[in-house]
Amino acid sequence: MDQKDIFCDDYAIWKQNGTLIYENQHAGAILTFDPIIPGQLLVFPRRHVEDLRELGSMESRGLLCAIPEAFEELQRIYDTDVERVVAFYEMVKQKPSFEKAGHCAEKMLSHPDLRIMPTGYNSGGNRGKEAGQTIDHLHFHIFPARKERPGVVSAMDALLKSL
Repeated sequence: MDQKDIFCDDYAIWKQNGTLIYENQHAGAILTFDPIIPGQLLVFPRRHVEDLRELGSMESRGLLCAIPEAFEELQRIYDTDVERVVAFYEMVKQKPSFEKAGHCAEKMLSHPDLRIMPTGYNSGGNRGKEAGQTIDHLHFHIFPARKERPGVVSAMDALLKSL
């Protein structure tokens, strides 16, 4: 893959500096370093796993439960300390871990939805370089929603028709 395994390499740092916003025994969640929408999350197994089939039953359950629970934690942060999200993007803007991250953080800081609590989400994952996966560690993207928008199936349908 194109990038190092940040999930394995940086987990301890994230836990120490507050980047990790959710964890259970088998999974963790962070705010995305290169988001397309404010509050976008990455949910991932704590153990290095490249494919869903590698997970045991308890790990699968832990990862699956982490998706809505991480979103609920994001809502709690928006409700009680939205400036934590702002501070994350400020930190990424000042010290981007890769070039695109700094640009994305700058866009998030001026996004009109930055301080608006999300009420729903879309989720999905990419498997394989052909599907857009850049980190060889299983993970899912959580895209917070604040107003009605096309779902993932509609968006994919439009994308595939445009090819």
